[in-house]
Amino acid sequence: MVQSAYKSFFVRQREGDLEVGTWDGLWGVLTLITLRKCADRAAYYGAGKRDVAREIAPRPADSGPVGAEALALDRDPLPDEAAILAETVEALFRSVDDPDERAILELSLQGFTTPEISDKLGRAERSVRRLRERVRKRLERMQLDG
Repeated sequence: MVQSAYKSFFVRQREGDLEVGTWDGLWGVLTLITLRKCADRAAYYGAGKRDVAREIAPRPADSGPVGAEALALDRDPLPDEAAILAETVEALFRSVDDPDERAILELSLQGFTTPEISDKLGRAERSVRRLRERVRKRLERMQLDG
């Protein structure tokens, strides 16, 4: 990142786009260029298809829940929540005709990650992600319709 910032600085300086009067001004410009490059990289890697937050492996059982998910994971579901979940899962399984989607749905509900499902089914990770996305969209449609 630093080399990229230096390159941008020297290219813009050569073209006459920058005017740096003091050492403090130089460091300020280099800092600003670097911060903007970091923000651009963060936006790039946080974009929809590349966002690692979309797929998070479950925590090991011995590590306690942390943060906002602690409230959701730290208690048993209430009876009506459990009933709604069971009905939703049952309806989701009824809506899945493709045997591969069904297998991926079953393994996903058992807590397997995309690489693990890929290994178990002998499918490419990309295919597994694509089929999981299809199931997720089906579930979203069910929520909107319901």
